Amino acid sequence: MTRLHKRTVLMWALYALLFLTVLLVQDAVLSKFSLRGARVVLVPLTVYCTAAHTDAEKGGLFGLLTGLFWALAGAADGGLMLFCMTFGGVMCGYLCSAFFHPRVLPTVALSMLCLALCLLSGALIRIYLEGLSLGSLSPVGVQLLLALPAAPLLHWCSKAIRKVGP
Repeated sequence: MTRLHKRTVLMWALYALLFLTVLLVQDAVLSKFSLRGARVVLVPLTVYCTAAHTDAEKGGLFGLLTGLFWALAGAADGGLMLFCMTFGGVMCGYLCSAFFHPRVLPTVALSMLCLALCLLSGALIRIYLEGLSLGSLSPVGVQLLLALPAAPLLHWCSKAIRKVGP
């Protein structure tokens, strides 16, 4: 294995470690706390920040694999999250590589936009299938506000890991 391959493998191993750490913190620590019935959702945000620092194909594949792992781990709306994380990974990766340099503001804005689309689609499907009122959309805004402080930290972690790679 060449030095380039070793650095690439190390970079993706660190991204996987970041994902597993965020998953552990979200499910073991932050799941005990809720604000107005909303819990913090950081796993898709991690995928979107990672995808913003790679290209669209790699971001989509990372979103697919992490979404599959998260769905198999028992996430609510697992199938939908699998689709949203894959599509959001491709979208963030493409937009950041084609139009933006992955700095803090564009990365956080695109990641929060993808997270909002992901959470809104989950809420709308629950409204449609379970016959809930539109008032059940209110936790989506709270979830976005709870995830906002973590977005720059996840951007910084993804950026630092990207520097390890080729």
